[in-house]
Amino acid sequence: MADGRRRSKGPLPPPAESSLLGDLESIRSLLADDRADERDEPDEDQSAVPLLDDVVDGALEVDESPLLSRRGFEAESQGVSVLGDDTIKALLGDEWRSAAEDIIRAARDAIADADADWSEEHSAALAKVLHGRIDATLGTWMREIALEHLSELRQRLLAAITEEVANITDELIDASKHGDIDPRG
Repeated sequence: MADGRRRSKGPLPPPAESSLLGDLESIRSLLADDRADERDEPDEDQSAVPLLDDVVDGALEVDESPLLSRRGFEAESQGVSVLGDDTIKALLGDEWRSAAEDIIRAARDAIADADADWSEEHSAALAKVLHGRIDATLGTWMREIALEHLSELRQRLLAAITEEVANITDELIDASKHGDIDPRG
């Protein structure tokens, strides 16, 4: 190991581990600051939208094309996917889909029952407000889930990075021994 590289299959020593965790924490706080600056507060109209329990008696027809397209929940103002199926499945497993389908089915039934009471303008306005409220709620909920499991996520990330660095180092050492790489550069 003339090039000063260390070959290790085990965990990093405590100073290196705490240094990596500190770096990851700094990155997380910078990302959190950026997201906080970019996040728009919901309009007063959006926060005044009643909850599903409040609108069971009277519902409307909502255009659910973003949900049906499987692009995830959309931030209409930015045109960027906020949350995709893969992200939710990675965090919650397969159970979330059946619960979401039950909720959507119940909402569609309520909408069909009250269909004649709503105009297209009412439907479009409520759909816009609901999209904003759903995005805000999901964003907050996802942050809470991530924070609850932060130490576990850090450990998994550290283990994955450690393993990958060890694998790359082993490959470089093997390639150097076989003459594929000149150790002097």
